[in-house]
Amino acid sequence: ELKRRLPELRVKLSNLAEVVAQIPLPLLQDGVIFLSILLDEGGVSWSDIIASFMKSTSGITGDVVLGSMPAPWATGKTFIAGSNFPTPTSRVPVWYVANSS
Repeated sequence: ELKRRLPELRVKLSNLAEVVAQIPLPLLQDGVIFLSILLDEGGVSWSDIIASFMKSTSGITGDVVLGSMPAPWATGKTFIAGSNFPTPTSRVPVWYVANSS
């Protein structure tokens, strides 16, 4: 049944993606991309999802390796790595471990 309805579902998902793209909720946008990957690729592994996400959002394919020339849209830009630092609240303590090697 699902295979028979795939073309119809792809059209509906495409229409949904257009609407969601206008809504500033990244998690919702990621959810639509995830559903698209499941329909288009049939992949359910983390590697399949990330590979398809990278290709669909930035054109980065599986043959791009560390040290490759950057894509034209990335030339001249600086990558800033993000990090998280948990902070305690009155109800949730946070413990940090420092390694002084």
